[in-house]
Amino acid sequence: HSAPLLYVDEINLLDEGIANLLLSILSDGVNVVEREGISISHPCRPLLIATYNPEEGALREHLLDRIAITLSADVPSTFDDRVKAIDLAMKFQDASQSVLDETAELTDSLRTSVILAREYLKDVKVAPEQVKYLVEEARRGGVQGHRAELFAVRVAKACAALEGRETVSKDDLREAVKLVILPRATILDAPPPDEQPPPPPPPP
Repeated sequence: HSAPLLYVDEINLLDEGIANLLLSILSDGVNVVEREGISISHPCRPLLIATYNPEEGALREHLLDRIAITLSADVPSTFDDRVKAIDLAMKFQDASQSVLDETAELTDSLRTSVILAREYLKDVKVAPEQVKYLVEEARRGGVQGHRAELFAVRVAKACAALEGRETVSKDDLREAVKLVILPRATILDAPPPDEQPPPPPPPP
């Protein structure tokens, strides 16, 4: 069963009233619709995917706190990569079905990986020392609350599941810190050079 998908473009520019309504839905899992004296409520726990440009305004902290993973589009790319991206975008505008057909095999492969990962996820174990590492990274970054650590643990386990592993590795922990904790950090304190994430627990 898949959660309903909610896509919000430029989430940092939402009107405060709409932002509060979105926050209420994400927090309570209930959507309330009121029109001309009629009030209807129904369960609503969507998978939120949103975009925003930090240069156009900061994302409200109470919304950022509810978002598990933050990705940046500002990744280094070569000249050839940028040309390829533009060519593909133009091709999609002119012949979208052709692009979908060309990428169908890759899409099916990714879909299969996600389906299998959901099954593996049930058996993935994270060691107490690894949880403590994530908590310490959040503390060092000045992250408020506990959602960051909870999300980071889930991301680390998901990374392991995507690779078909039942134990969380050092790389999984690093990925969780990068995707969950760093975007929330108020203090960017680099770890000591000799500090390493704890290893996965030994097999039973």
